[in-house]
Amino acid sequence: MNPLELEQAQYIKSIINELDAAGRGDRSAVLQRACDHLCWSKDKLYRRMKALGRDSNRKARTDKGESLITREEAEAIAGLIRSSERDNGKRLMTIKTAIDLAQANGLLNSYVSPSTVLRAFERYKLHPDHMNSAETTRTMRSLHPNHVHQFDVSICVLYYLKNDKGLRAMPESEFYKNKPDNLEKIKNNRVLRYLITDHYTGAFFVRYYMAPGENTETITQFLFEAFCERDTGELLFGVPKIMIWDAGSANIAHQTRHLLDTLQVKHIAHTPGKPWAKGQVETTHNLVERQFESRLSFMTVNSVEELNAAVIKWSIGFQSRIKHSRHKSTRFGLWQTIRQEQLRLIPDVALVKSLIQQTKPETRIVKANNLSISFAPKGYGAQEYSLEHIPHIVAGEEVKVYVNPYSAPDIRVLSVDIDGLEHTHEAKAIEKDLVGFPLSSPVIGEQFSAMRETHSDRNRKALDAAAWGTDSGREIKKARSKGKAVAYDHNVDPLADINQQTAPLFMKRKGTEMSIKGPMITEKPMSLIKLLTRVKAHLNPSKSEFEVMRNVLKLRFPDGATESEMNVFIGQWGDDHGGYAQANVKR
Repeated sequence: MNPLELEQAQYIKSIINELDAAGRGDRSAVLQRACDHLCWSKDKLYRRMKALGRDSNRKARTDKGESLITREEAEAIAGLIRSSERDNGKRLMTIKTAIDLAQANGLLNSYVSPSTVLRAFERYKLHPDHMNSAETTRTMRSLHPNHVHQFDVSICVLYYLKNDKGLRAMPESEFYKNKPDNLEKIKNNRVLRYLITDHYTGAFFVRYYMAPGENTETITQFLFEAFCERDTGELLFGVPKIMIWDAGSANIAHQTRHLLDTLQVKHIAHTPGKPWAKGQVETTHNLVERQFESRLSFMTVNSVEELNAAVIKWSIGFQSRIKHSRHKSTRFGLWQTIRQEQLRLIPDVALVKSLIQQTKPETRIVKANNLSISFAPKGYGAQEYSLEHIPHIVAGEEVKVYVNPYSAPDIRVLSVDIDGLEHTHEAKAIEKDLVGFPLSSPVIGEQFSAMRETHSDRNRKALDAAAWGTDSGREIKKARSKGKAVAYDHNVDPLADINQQTAPLFMKRKGTEMSIKGPMITEKPMSLIKLLTRVKAHLNPSKSEFEVMRNVLKLRFPDGATESEMNVFIGQWGDDHGGYAQANVKR
């Protein structure tokens, strides 16, 4: 302890002695004098006195540790705040507004301060920051190279300039979300990055295409190029067993799904809003951007072909030399450990392409007696197939069927479950014994272990279920986006706190009328001859009446009349049936 600290300690001990000797009303003055001398706050002075051994001997509050609001009340306030959030997670409703709304709707017994609510949120794990944190997930593993591939498409930093100027970068100052006109101009010239990663090794296959957006033709071309062995020196090839991608329209198009079904690839579209389901490919997009596309500023690229040639050269070098952070081997080095039975190759690319274009599923009705269908593959005749192994199949249901090109007369069955999800199952022709009885085949199923739910997970689901009747984020987002549902099913009046308030009365204020002078509108008069012609055409008088009418008009309008004056005259003549005119002639 240095001399200054020693001197402070001695002074504080003297203050402690004064406090112990002072009466109840004199202690505040002693504390204030010490704070002024040391230039400390009272809290700091208390801490230093406690460190030197002083105990205030104050009794703890009897309600220490208890909250002024119950868990149910805290959940109601948290639910109001969460239900008002935007899809992007932006919080709209303040805690103060949520408290007022909850109290007005009878969800809160008495008013509490926002700080009290925040303490309750922390205690019950209901804080909005906890609710909006990423869901807890379990790390999934794959078993070998080419077991699971992840696929995704992203926009490259380049776009194509016309007039033979080649590919150029998109400066952020010119192409960002607040300048949609600039993006619209180049939408047909954007360069897209197509990427596949192998989940086990981290190896990846990347290609660039120039297109306005994802489409089935480009995806099909990319998948064939990725699955087939190439002479470029890239090692990642072969057909995976599982493909994970997003639910984009091009990905779930029939032709694309039919390609994977034909190649016996189980395709899984992850839930929208959960990018971590294919986090590896998302991370690899960032890797390609930073490790390869960052070099494009120092080179001239005239075409997509040149761009692909450059990325192939970089990819081979990167995946052959740089070690992966997870398995500490190079990507290509670990991929080379793939076994023969794990490396599935397309036997005839032309055959598969022709099947994709020509094969159309046929509809069959499931029989009621044994849950089977009849189908005749070309060259094999009529066969009977049992669908008993498909869990959701029911009698009388329609299914779509097409032949398996690799194991005919086996077929593939497309069916829809009770949730509207389409499934693809293999079905073999029913084998029968010598007396015609069918033989059954075993059903192979898969199991998985779900991650243990945390307090935040359970609370999030409870709040969502209370507000929307479901804890499914996808269903809640769908209901909110289409306006089919509101939070708490109209049981919460969003204006209850406003309606319960009495509006103040204000004194009525007198004003001054404005003098508004508009331009004078002058009608051009028509000649007497034109006036006679138009009046005659409108009233269609007899010959005698017309003579009277002409005399009247000459007397009244010797220099002609305006359109308004003519209309008044026509009305008066019709009302008086000529009496008005006779009176004017006598005068």
